[in-house]
Amino acid sequence: VGGIYGFYPDPLGQDIWVIKVDSMGCINFGDCWVGEKEQTLPQNPTATLIVYPNPAKDKIQLGFGPDESHLPKTLNLFDSFGRLQRSIHLAPGQCEADISGLPPGVYVGVVSDESGWLGTSKFVVY
Repeated sequence: VGGIYGFYPDPLGQDIWVIKVDSMGCINFGDCWVGEKEQTLPQNPTATLIVYPNPAKDKIQLGFGPDESHLPKTLNLFDSFGRLQRSIHLAPGQCEADISGLPPGVYVGVVSDESGWLGTSKFVVY
């Protein structure tokens, strides 16, 4: 894959290495991972989260499925690049979240409580 070029004996102690790589900087196809490790959420078939209105501007309403727990919840809002933009703590029974100040774009809301993940939903902020 590479070669060494220099003089023998090397008077300066310096060599040049040439390595052939593809456009992603990988030596062989399939040997290169570019980016971060993909993270997945555990699957919960009964988990439901509905966000409305969609698109939204200042506030969103949250609708939970029949298995809604009556524990305090956390709503984490991620942008389209997967960066956490805001974490909102919700009191038991609270179904509204203030999203004013978020830049326009596509977001994913992930709701969890102390027992674990409750649901996700995509929505647009305009």
